[in-house]
Amino acid sequence: MIKRILRKMKHCIQDIGTKGYVLMLHRVSEIESNGIFMNENMKVSPKFLEEFILKYKEKYDFISSTEINDRLKNKSKKKFIVFTMDDGYLDNYTTAFPIFKKYNVPFTVFVASDFPNMKCFLWWHILGDMIKKNDHIKLSDGSIYSCATLEAKNLVFEQLRSKILLLNSQNLITKFCSLFEIDLPELQTLNAKYCMSWENIVELNKNSLVTIGAHTAHHANLRAMKTENDVKREIIEGLNEFENHIPNYKKSVFAYPFGSPFEIGKREIDIVEKMGFTSAFLGCGRGVKQKSCHWAIPRIAFTEDFDFSILK
Repeated sequence: MIKRILRKMKHCIQDIGTKGYVLMLHRVSEIESNGIFMNENMKVSPKFLEEFILKYKEKYDFISSTEINDRLKNKSKKKFIVFTMDDGYLDNYTTAFPIFKKYNVPFTVFVASDFPNMKCFLWWHILGDMIKKNDHIKLSDGSIYSCATLEAKNLVFEQLRSKILLLNSQNLITKFCSLFEIDLPELQTLNAKYCMSWENIVELNKNSLVTIGAHTAHHANLRAMKTENDVKREIIEGLNEFENHIPNYKKSVFAYPFGSPFEIGKREIDIVEKMGFTSAFLGCGRGVKQKSCHWAIPRIAFTEDFDFSILK
């Protein structure tokens, strides 16, 4: 009881001056009870999303990401909620889109162009499938990870995920295959299962409820890049793919891959502002305030264990 009261007081202090909230989703799909937690936690179920919309549609204004800057200038007392979805997963089109259309709710999809180009190395899904199908995982150095139970599978996923994140990103596929002593996965088939196509994205872009935002080409850690030109090149490559595939595409909003202080800093924010984006979004934070930097707008992860006390 005391903890709940203290948490509520903390939220009240943090939310002074808050004009609204930007929610960050990745996937809308049924949760698999026997799935790997870290992969399943990227989802909200269709039912969860629909019930959330119904619960808050009267209390909040659901607005587009492109409307935030204007909203921060006016004196509206009613707070807003913005839905954003990162990366370009297929269920954004097949499952989320019909729900948002049903309730006339705007949303933004931040697409890394490797997703519709079917070039994304979705190693977290490959790793999850390996762990689910086996009682143990043996690495090339001889170490063995036992994973007979669901609890053990989740623990092993976290342990191996940490190892993978330390691998060189420039030859990640080769390093990954060497680590697990497996052949190169068939990326096209895997990507077709999880990623939107350009045709899907073009159709989304035709709908006035939808904003297609930039999210780089390869979903790269921008802060880890050596030079400003490397950062610009990664962003421009993604934009060029948009212009090649989406008729009359005009850049407006951007989301930093990963989006925490470990992956972005002042350099990256300055670059994105100078490139002419109207606003850019983090992958962390809380409410949007009147003085929030337009190129560092905070977002709240929207998952099935979402803390509803955040919303006032």
